Order: sequence, then C-alpha cells, then structure tokens
Amino acid sequence: MRSWILKELCEDRCIEAIERNIIEHQVFFASRHPQMEVVACEDFVLVDTKSASRFFNYVYIRKSTLDDAEPSMETMLEYFKLQNRPFSWVIGPTVSTEVFKPVLEALGFKRQEPSYCMVMNLHHLNKRLKYIPGFYVQQALTREVIQDVGKVYETLCQEKEAVSEYFTKVSTLALRSCDPMRLFVGYLHDEPCVVGELYLGAGIAGLRCSIAYKWKSQEKEMLLDLMIKMLAQAKQQGYHIAMVKTFKEHCSYLQQLGFKRYCEVSWYQT
Repeated sequence: MRSWILKELCEDRCIEAIERNIIEHQVFFASRHPQMEVVACEDFVLVDTKSASRFFNYVYIRKSTLDDAEPSMETMLEYFKLQNRPFSWVIGPTVSTEVFKPVLEALGFKRQEPSYCMVMNLHHLNKRLKYIPGFYVQQALTREVIQDVGKVYETLCQEKEAVSEYFTKVSTLALRSCDPMRLFVGYLHDEPCVVGELYLGAGIAGLRCSIAYKWKSQEKEMLLDLMIKMLAQAKQQGYHIAMVKTFKEHCSYLQQLGFKRYCEVSWYQT
C-alpha cells in the first residue's frame, strides 16, 4: 500500500507529500469507475466524473509556471466546454496562487474560500474521546452506507441531485476496509450526520470531515470524535504525520488536537 512513510515535518518533503496525498485522494474513485476519467500530465491532473456539479470535476494545477501552463490550460478549458460540464480549477500548495489568479479571473473563474492544510505528528495524539449519547461511527463499505455519505454532503450543496448521482456511482465500487481510501459515516440516533474521508498514501495520512447542516450546533463534538477515530486508525497503520484539509471555521477545533496550519489549496469556480 505504501513504499515509504514520512516520519518528520521536513517542510519541502511535507508539502510535496501533502500535494501527492491530495491528488491521489481526489482521483481515487474516478480512476476506478468505468464512467469517469482521469488525465494526468506533468503540470496538471484533470478529473472528469461526468457529474453536473463543478465540485466533482476539476483540473488540479501542480508545479507549473504560467508560461508552461497556458497552452495546457486552454486545452483543458476547451475539453470541459465541449463536454458542456462545469468544473473547478484547484491550485496546489507547490504553486503560487498569485501567478494564476489574474489568468483564471480573466477566464471568468472566481476564487472560493481556500482549504487550509493543517498537519500534526501522530506521536502527539493523546486526546480522549468524549461519550456522545446515540453517536457511533461506521466505515462505508456497502452501497447503503456509501450512499449515506452522499446524504450528508447533499445537505451542504445546492446541487443535491448531482451529489446523489455521484455517490450512487461510487457505491457500485467494491470498497475494502484495507483500501488506502476509507470513508466513514457518523450516525446520531441512526441518522447520518457527519462524514470523514481518510486517505493513506504518499507517506502521510490525509483527512477531511464534513457535518450535515442540521447538526451544525453539535459539530465540534462529533467532528472531533470522528477525527480522533480516523487518526487512531492511521497511527495504528504506522503513519507518523497526518494532514487535514479544512476551512477556517474548523481550525480552532483542530488546533485542540495538535494540528497546525501549514499551507493552502485554492479553488476557482465560475
């Protein structure tokens, strides 16, 4: 499953590992589903899930200079225009956002709230779980539970039909408990309320969590519970460094676990 594991927070290697982890995470389902497509080259990764949502189709920009990138950018823009599908541009942590910002804005794309990449050394993980009555976590391995992942994301997105369609496709894949990509659902009184994604690859453990809009008032307790369980699993698998992609509003929760802000990933959408 992995050829090496990052053991220390060496800045250059850590940022490169973060980028590889994010890319591997984002292409995991698309590279395995026959109706989805991934095109990877030196400076870009194109992901076309055939979705009507810009959140599932994107072009990831990595390690590029603008002069080298512009011809490829035009090609990828033309690709999605011909497919008549919306998509996002994603600028990775190894690329200067300021270099691409004027070009993307000229094309009609606007910068969205960035994702903050926070990291921690798992040797410092010592937070204890708090009991939450009626709350439990399950790994998503069956069609029903994978579709529950989609139900949580639907509450956070206006394009509910596109989200449902995407996770219906994902639910047809044969996911295993030992896969590098692991989905988790947290239930409160048997209702799916929070989801987590754990990707074990590129030498680090990459995580992402989201909570259904209905349960925002209890997000801190449930997000921390799910996060601790995923971190414990990563630590058990031999990982030393964890990275979580999150928004500014959750940074304070994650700092309580020992995470520190490290770098950013920028999204541009129409």
